[in-house]
Amino acid sequence: MAIALLCTVISCGVRLLLVPSLGIELPYLTFTVGVMAAAWWGGWRSGVFATAASAIATLFFFVEPLYSLRLARALDIIGVFVFMLSGLLISMFVEALHRARREVVAQYQRLSAAAAHGEEHRAHALAQGERLRQTLMSIGDAVIVTDQRGRVETMNTAAEQLTGRVLADVHMLDVEQVLRLVDERQQQPMRSPVARALVEGRVLQLASPALLVHADGRRIPIEDSAAPIRNADGSVIGCVIVFRDVSERRTAAAVARAHESALTDLFENANVGLRWVGPDGIIRRANDEELRMLGYERDEYEGHHVREFHEDPQVAADVLATFDNRRGLRGIATRMRCKDGSLKDVMINCTVSTGADAAVNTWCFTLDVSDRVAAERTQALLASVVESSDDAIITKSLDGIVTSWNAGAARLFGYAADEAVGRNITLIIPPDRWKDEVRILAQVGRGELVPAFETQRVRQDGTLVPVSLSVSPVRDASGRVIGASKTARDISHRIAMESELREAARRKDEFLATLAHELRNPLAPMRHALHLLAALEPDSPRVAHVVGILTRQMDQMVRLIDDLMDISRIDRNKLALRRTTVELSTLVRQAVETVRPLVDTSRHNLSVEIPEQPIPLDVDHVRMVQVLTNLLSNAVKFTNPGGIIAIVAQQNSGQLHIRVSDNGIGIAPHRLASIFDIFAQGHERQEDSRGGLGIGLTLVRRIVELHGGRAYVESAGIGSGTTAVIELPLGVRASPVHPGGAVVVPAPHLTGRRILVVDDMRDHAETLAELLSVYGGAAVCAFDGAAAVRAFEQQPADVVLLDLGMPHISGFDVCRTIRALPGGPQAVLVALTGWGQEGDRDRTRAAGFDAHLVKPVDLPALLEQLRDLLATRSS
Repeated sequence: MAIALLCTVISCGVRLLLVPSLGIELPYLTFTVGVMAAAWWGGWRSGVFATAASAIATLFFFVEPLYSLRLARALDIIGVFVFMLSGLLISMFVEALHRARREVVAQYQRLSAAAAHGEEHRAHALAQGERLRQTLMSIGDAVIVTDQRGRVETMNTAAEQLTGRVLADVHMLDVEQVLRLVDERQQQPMRSPVARALVEGRVLQLASPALLVHADGRRIPIEDSAAPIRNADGSVIGCVIVFRDVSERRTAAAVARAHESALTDLFENANVGLRWVGPDGIIRRANDEELRMLGYERDEYEGHHVREFHEDPQVAADVLATFDNRRGLRGIATRMRCKDGSLKDVMINCTVSTGADAAVNTWCFTLDVSDRVAAERTQALLASVVESSDDAIITKSLDGIVTSWNAGAARLFGYAADEAVGRNITLIIPPDRWKDEVRILAQVGRGELVPAFETQRVRQDGTLVPVSLSVSPVRDASGRVIGASKTARDISHRIAMESELREAARRKDEFLATLAHELRNPLAPMRHALHLLAALEPDSPRVAHVVGILTRQMDQMVRLIDDLMDISRIDRNKLALRRTTVELSTLVRQAVETVRPLVDTSRHNLSVEIPEQPIPLDVDHVRMVQVLTNLLSNAVKFTNPGGIIAIVAQQNSGQLHIRVSDNGIGIAPHRLASIFDIFAQGHERQEDSRGGLGIGLTLVRRIVELHGGRAYVESAGIGSGTTAVIELPLGVRASPVHPGGAVVVPAPHLTGRRILVVDDMRDHAETLAELLSVYGGAAVCAFDGAAAVRAFEQQPADVVLLDLGMPHISGFDVCRTIRALPGGPQAVLVALTGWGQEGDRDRTRAAGFDAHLVKPVDLPALLEQLRDLLATRSS
């Protein structure tokens, strides 16, 4: 039965290899050969068994429905019947051949024995010989009969065909001349076993594979056996040699070996995992890909039960169940345990290889789908994100047809997905923007990303909605652009917020401007009174001491107001730098002079260390003095009386480093990162009363950054002092050098000049008029716009110092009116106001003012301005 099973398996394998060329037509082709081979080598029982096994294999693999033993068509039933009948007939025929062969040998021996006993049996022997000859002629194997000397007495037709010689030509020739053999391995002539069989009196076969030399020179592979012929008394009287052509058998064996090699190669080199599982669930064999996929060594996998490697025990049970139901498994998604303990997503298919009555093993194909599963999970996550996104996410083809529409798009534009998908994207594009869509599609078609831009789209109800839109190309697996993905975000709320922020910023600016105006107004008469007091009592030390105190405090208030306005200008990018070339020493000297009174009052020791050689800087002179003054003021303010303050400047790698250090109260480490933020404090207010508004360092950093530098603060902590550092790039442009030292403003010759001071704040007008009178001017006051116009009409003035924000008639209107009066074009009109923003200065220029000064005006600056303006008028 093993021969029958082997022949059936080989026939089935060969037929499976022929499926690509023959399909499932002629299903019994190779199985018929297999039945013949089984019957020849195993007898009629083996042939019948092979017939039945072949019929089952044919029905399972090559008769539809495949992998089932059910016969669906009458033609298939007839085919099976004919095949089984043919197999039975072939088995019986081959068995008959074997019996005939045995009978021939037996008959020949009996005849030979009878001929030896006497002449009386000759006639009977001749008849038996004729029957023997006929029998020999009818069997398929080649047979040659020799006498006791090895000469050919007879040979059948098969022998004539294999040798290429006829009996008439070779009768009584030595068998070696007829049966010419060559050793297949050594390719040397070899003797037939006839001589040895005659001598030794036993059945012999060729010792090695042999080739029969045909009369035409062809060499035919054969296998043969020689048996002695004995008479009645046992004497050897001849020899019968039986041989057959094994070419077809060798071809079939070669095909079987090639098939087995191909299966082995497929098993070992397949790019999917393969394993052989026995009925007991033990893995008998696994290919390299299976081991590589899961990370095991061969001895860690083969010989182990499948349950050890399947996460789901049910899948392992299903694999074992295939031995009973013989249906196999298809497309089972599961996870297997890897050597490192991880779980790998796989897809398995199992095919059962069956024998006659029981499953032999199961082939399991394992495909690694972890990348695909991960991609599917990512895709599902992305789909969930897209669907749950508040943004409208839409995909479309390159001709603008919507292919997907998320919930965000439905909420934003009002169309449900089934209302939008399949329609053109122009559904949500205003007609005046269709050209933009054509441009976007062309850009995406070239594989380019369209960065976010703001536009408008139209809702289902016809209203326009502002959106931020970005578009990116969608590519297929080969990288070809097949569409576009659009993300639209409703920016209505953001636009409204921006509008509100702009309005809030405008109101803040108005508030700061109003605050500065209101704060400057009361400071102006105070400053005028101080200047007046100093002018009236120039020789009084006590008066000078009091005036100095009040002047310093007033200057501090003015700086605070200016800082507030500067911060506002920087926030609005309105702070313009007026760069000139200034010596470092000039900046440091002016800053030190500004804070010197505070230093002296606090009894600090202030040291200055700067390079001796000139260091020209390309900076805004005023702003940089402001920076250094702020840093020194902070050092003075936050250092206890009698402290040490130092300003050190050094050059390093094209940078100027200016360090202002003190041994004051220091800064807590957690406050260093935010010390430059607006309104930030370096200390707790309740711990110290010396804090300011928290805008000085903010202004320092922003002014330094506008100059291309940076500013930072260092401190080891509370009580360890502070060092403020600014870094500025070295190098200057061609520009005039700012003169060093304080500007000395000579008093203008106001004698004989009529000066009209106009302000609805009486204190300011009267103190300024009195102060100007001290310097020789003939100053008079007016306290509203109408009074100012009347005063100018009565007696035109050389100089008009005019407030802007007066009731009834503003300073702008007064200016325009005076310019239209006799003497008005020649008069010097100066705006004195608490409004100091750039827009305010533009308005005063437009109204006809010659100058714009901000309260509280510095007396030297006012006198210098009047001197220059009067000189210009005189020329």
